[in-house]
Amino acid sequence: MTNFDYYNTVPATDDNPSQDQPLMLINTVTNQNIWNIDHIGPSLDNGGTHTQTSYADYKTNPVFPSQSANHPSVAYPDAGVADVNNPQYYFKNTNATFPLSAIKSFGVFSRPISPATPSISNGFNVMSIALGTSNVYIITLKSDVVSGNNIAVFLNTATPTTSSPMTWMFTNPVLTINTGASVGPYSFVILQI
Repeated sequence: MTNFDYYNTVPATDDNPSQDQPLMLINTVTNQNIWNIDHIGPSLDNGGTHTQTSYADYKTNPVFPSQSANHPSVAYPDAGVADVNNPQYYFKNTNATFPLSAIKSFGVFSRPISPATPSISNGFNVMSIALGTSNVYIITLKSDVVSGNNIAVFLNTATPTTSSPMTWMFTNPVLTINTGASVGPYSFVILQI
């Protein structure tokens, strides 16, 4: 990240403003440059609102989030749980610390009318979906979404059955879901910490 020059002793009380003008101009330019990082800049529609949030490299500049009465919740990057060399994004409030980056993929799909191909109607990090044998769906994730095969999968359907529940198997990057006797629509969420 950029380092910005800033002179916090200007304007000085006993100085003529013309003496401080060059340093005051540096301060003004610095303020605008800082605002233009992650924000819509001054004099533009929606000026001052965030466009993104950037953080320093957590390895070289570790973040130690603090909470105060005025800011009881903070979000910050830190070393990953499964791999300390892979940063994860966390949210900390008065209840606990939550790994926001644990959600790796999700999707919603319905049983196609034969012989149509199923499709994801709402998904994230999904490359494709195909119908395998009866009631079996093969979902391929985008590359590098998860590492290894140690994941958690949550399945849901609008029509659950106890006689033939939904099951899943995973071999990176393929999630195979057997929907059993339920008729959908179906949803899944993949987590990995």
